[in-house]
Amino acid sequence: MKTFALISIAIFIASSSAVAQQSAGCEYNYEIFESNQTVSVEDLAEFFGSLSFSEIIRESNAEVLNEDGVIPAGVQIQVPMNIARYNSGDMPLEYALDNPYCDPDEDEDTMEAFRRAFESLVNEEQGAAVQQQQQERQLIMEVDGMIYDETMSKIGRDFYDVFYTYWQSPPDAYNYSIVVSEQPAPGMGTIVSIRVNDHLMFNTRLQPRFDFIEEVGRQAVQVTYNFLQNGQYQQQIY
Repeated sequence: MKTFALISIAIFIASSSAVAQQSAGCEYNYEIFESNQTVSVEDLAEFFGSLSFSEIIRESNAEVLNEDGVIPAGVQIQVPMNIARYNSGDMPLEYALDNPYCDPDEDEDTMEAFRRAFESLVNEEQGAAVQQQQQERQLIMEVDGMIYDETMSKIGRDFYDVFYTYWQSPPDAYNYSIVVSEQPAPGMGTIVSIRVNDHLMFNTRLQPRFDFIEEVGRQAVQVTYNFLQNGQYQQQIY
């Protein structure tokens, strides 16, 4: 057998149009060599372990073969990964012939790892988007839903305090404001009102007894909560 020297100059992974076939699920993986003399494809195949590699090596280097079908000295030779490594391990010949460019199992593992990483990235971005939406909604709700005190007397202020203490906004309510106001009624005590976005929700006369004020205040909370929960208040505030 003719002897010649091969100098390994690089190892890289690339796709090449010079190769006519591809193992299922594999990229075209090569090790790149350079010969210091003209070499035939058959001699090259035997150098890497088997004359059976000839056709695969020929297809991989079709662009550099001269008119005599040999590889000139000094050109880069593409040797499929598993053919280049055939002599250095216990790889069966049939396996190298069937999978010259890569290990399908390793390639599938790589693709599965990539899919998992991609799905994790997508889920992370979706989670960040949802979190941002929730933060924006929370900010709106913190600025929104204000309760304004327009009472004037101690009785009216007590009513406002009860309402404010027991008030809790419905989870999905936003874009609203509540005004607690008071109108003196000579000879009848005082009349308190609650408006949501200018909708009159509650209107009643107060008696100067705290137990009565507390009972009426809690009733006002329930009426207002139900109104907001049913979405009847929706109108733009300017």
